[in-house]
Amino acid sequence: MQEMKTQLSGRSLIGFGESPADAGTFRAMNPATGQEIEPAFTSARPEDVELAAQLATKAFESFGRDSGSKRGALLRKIAEKIEAGSAEIVERANLETALPPARLQSETA
Repeated sequence: MQEMKTQLSGRSLIGFGESPADAGTFRAMNPATGQEIEPAFTSARPEDVELAAQLATKAFESFGRDSGSKRGALLRKIAEKIEAGSAEIVERANLETALPPARLQSETA
């Protein structure tokens, strides 16, 4: 499987777009060192949350009408993406939580 190379933007994905960058920012902190971690994350505005909830409701309605095999195929594709990016996910999660990599790796399985 191909390894994922992701660049964190610090922006929320809402539908097929990114949230605007005008609502303030915050940073994750490494609990082992107390240092802030890049990038800064943009705070969601109430209207961003509302739009995300509306889109999720529409997606749920559509997803619920799909056949079990189609839903299963989508979930398998999501699992493949998580597995492909597991090294990056574990590395970042370790920075943000200080949990051991072995524990974090088990959560991507």
